[in-house]
Amino acid sequence: MSGECERIRERIADSVGEVLPDSEMQAVGEHLDQCPACKVYAQFLQREDQMLAGMVERLEANMPQRQASVIKALSDLSRRSTGGGTAMLRSLAESAVVKHAAAVAAIIIVTVYFVITLNWVSEMNELYALSM
Repeated sequence: MSGECERIRERIADSVGEVLPDSEMQAVGEHLDQCPACKVYAQFLQREDQMLAGMVERLEANMPQRQASVIKALSDLSRRSTGGGTAMLRSLAESAVVKHAAAVAAIIIVTVYFVITLNWVSEMNELYALSM
């Protein structure tokens, strides 16, 4: 890979995200027209970007149901708790703020898992592409 390819590859992700100035977008486009390896890399990043955008849309679409499910599970758990030491935990679990915080935490954990998994897949695909 040439020095020019390395320089362009640093900018390809920004071009996919459309955050490069027009002059740099044009330079990246011209390089991609002439370099098949960088063009494949750019296409891979575009597919990854589309896949992530679709995942975020699906996560956001189901968010109210997920929050309701987590809140219901916490409520059910608090109802099952009985006895002296659990009274404080029960009152905390019945708090709407705690329920929402738990729902948000669960959603963040799932999102981080997907992002880490996609990054790993991306790295494996990049290594595969570079080995070709």
